[in-house]
Amino acid sequence: MNMDTDTDTDTDTGHEQGHSRLLFKDSMEETGCGFGYPNGLSVYAEEINASEVQFGEFSWTVKIHNDEPFIGTGALIAPDIVLTAAILLRELKPENLIVRAGEWDIGSVTEVFPHQDRSVKLIIRHNEFYGVVNNIALLVVDMKFILQPNIRTLCLPSPGTIFDYSACKTTAWRPATNNRPQQTHFQIQPRHKCDQRLPSPYLAQDYTLDESLMCAIDENLQNSSILNTGAPLFCPIQGAMNRYTQAGIVIGSINRSESKTGLFVNLTHLMPWIFKQLGPRQTDLKYYLP
Repeated sequence: MNMDTDTDTDTDTGHEQGHSRLLFKDSMEETGCGFGYPNGLSVYAEEINASEVQFGEFSWTVKIHNDEPFIGTGALIAPDIVLTAAILLRELKPENLIVRAGEWDIGSVTEVFPHQDRSVKLIIRHNEFYGVVNNIALLVVDMKFILQPNIRTLCLPSPGTIFDYSACKTTAWRPATNNRPQQTHFQIQPRHKCDQRLPSPYLAQDYTLDESLMCAIDENLQNSSILNTGAPLFCPIQGAMNRYTQAGIVIGSINRSESKTGLFVNLTHLMPWIFKQLGPRQTDLKYYLP
């Protein structure tokens, strides 16, 4: 984000640089996973498209890359653990991967809070991953991310947590046309509707969707945003303002005349596998359970 610097005024409440007024929070008001900032961490004089994600609004999304500037995305669920799709990592070695947290405008290096880069030391794929089934992986980075307002962790599904299936979101960068992430709204569908909406290659031999998968629809076809493989599908936790839990992982989408159908990993079904991987690592539950 390049800003004019005709004036440079620091105050207790913000910084004024050129024609932009930046107002940001000095500390994280909420502790724990899954808290979003609906207005972002700063307010810019420029207008922001309604589908555009504000700076720091959903601060758990990370960018995964290597020599290529963009491979896909994932969710930070602990300071050293990223959750993503296994299909994203086919034939990739950990030593060639970089995870960037705190990214927003991929064409800028002058944001209010800096991003952080970490190398990947280990890829943990589901041992029964094939095709799109059990399409889940964890990335373990070589050094923990330092949590800050634009780098937070996302909650995972837990017993007793109720979330709103009709108001879920995912975010995506579209590097070719827009440097800032866009958000898409999805409604998670009952399994029998997924069986009807998805083409046969995504279904089992009995034409039903595997338990490790789920689908959701976006009825706003005016929204031209794409999906990033590996990105979290996150939904509001009932009774907790501006707090989210991850329900799925983006695999892909199918566009129809009346709606866009997204195919996602069913995270609730795969939580036993996640617990099995994180338990021996002694990952603190506070980072990913509400």
